[in-house]
Amino acid sequence: MLGYKCYFSLINVLKSNNISRAAKCKLNKAVTCGAETCVVNKSAKKTTVMTLERKMLRKIFGPVLEDNQWRIKKNAELEKLFKDANFGTFTLMP
Repeated sequence: MLGYKCYFSLINVLKSNNISRAAKCKLNKAVTCGAETCVVNKSAKKTTVMTLERKMLRKIFGPVLEDNQWRIKKNAELEKLFKDANFGTFTLMP
């Protein structure tokens, strides 16, 4: 899928501290919107695009230190951070 190719080519950008989270979130939205146009199957579209989006958001917002151990953010935490950041949310068309 082209979305994943784009994701892996942007991984260093998403991890970078020199680029603002706002810019990274806009980049995330552009990549996931582009990935949405590549998928043909409706059920595959929903799962693959949402998975890609969450994967990119996890890179943007980073892990959480909890009880002296690092863990990835849960989907609910990502949605809250993404909405609180005022970038809007990515919604799939039915």
